[in-house]
Amino acid sequence: FTLVFYGNVILRILSVVLLLTHCGFLCVTGASNRRDLSFNNLTGPLPKELGNLRSLQTLILQSCSFTGSIPPELGNLRNLTFLALNDNFLTGSIPQSIGYLIQLYWLDLAFNQLSGPLPVSTSGDPVAVGLDTLMKAHHFHLNNNSLTGKIPPEIFKSNMALVHLLLNSNKFTGSLPDEMGELSNIDIMNLGNNQLSGTIPPTISDLVTLTELNLANNDFTGSLPDLSNLGKLEILDLSNNGFDSSPVPTWFSLCQNLRSLAMENGNLSGVVPPDIFGLPQLQTVNFDHNFITGNLVLQNVGQQLE
Repeated sequence: FTLVFYGNVILRILSVVLLLTHCGFLCVTGASNRRDLSFNNLTGPLPKELGNLRSLQTLILQSCSFTGSIPPELGNLRNLTFLALNDNFLTGSIPQSIGYLIQLYWLDLAFNQLSGPLPVSTSGDPVAVGLDTLMKAHHFHLNNNSLTGKIPPEIFKSNMALVHLLLNSNKFTGSLPDEMGELSNIDIMNLGNNQLSGTIPPTISDLVTLTELNLANNDFTGSLPDLSNLGKLEILDLSNNGFDSSPVPTWFSLCQNLRSLAMENGNLSGVVPPDIFGLPQLQTVNFDHNFITGNLVLQNVGQQLE
């Protein structure tokens, strides 16, 4: 029994039994393995009774007005492959029990008010599960919250299948672990707008599948990483960190697929290698607030910049 809403429009009806609970949530009962009540004005906390829908494979409750914490009972949904609770007003920490959802492919908790550290199986909790036990997950969308602490090395391990890792716009601190280079399938990694510090591990150059990397607006220091090995990179933003003063890297021009290159306030000096402007896909270059000198040579400019 399923009633699927999009805004106020009923998209699909198989058959329906609706119970209006005290918290204002439309509790849909029946045998369907999918629940999508997105883009509605649903309020109040998420009911713990959601954990009783053991056959559920898809739960999408995005862009509503849910408040309160994520009920640990969601960890009972062992068949769940898709969980989207983004764009609500959820608070509290990510429950450790999420780690029981070992079939999960997609986890989206973005644009809430979640806080606390990322739960992993070694965090001291007697429940030995966490985000690192979601080894089938391709998508961790945890951006735009108030999550804190270090980014645990466990989520970068080689047994993780992550393709999208979005942790931007949180309050993460500390350095990046060397293990970050073990993600063999990663396509997009966005760690921007945090309070991360220390040097960038050289193992980042092992992420040869990356097409988008954003480390902007942190407190990274030391030498700029050499990313010449990342031949698939299309979008790169290293802006607004505390990197050592250095010439504009020549390896920029080795990333032939670059479409967008940003190094604002990057402590760059010297001349811009003219080969950069000849990259065939390049559309945007942002070198604002640096110490670049000399003549600007625009020969063999790529077609996308013309």
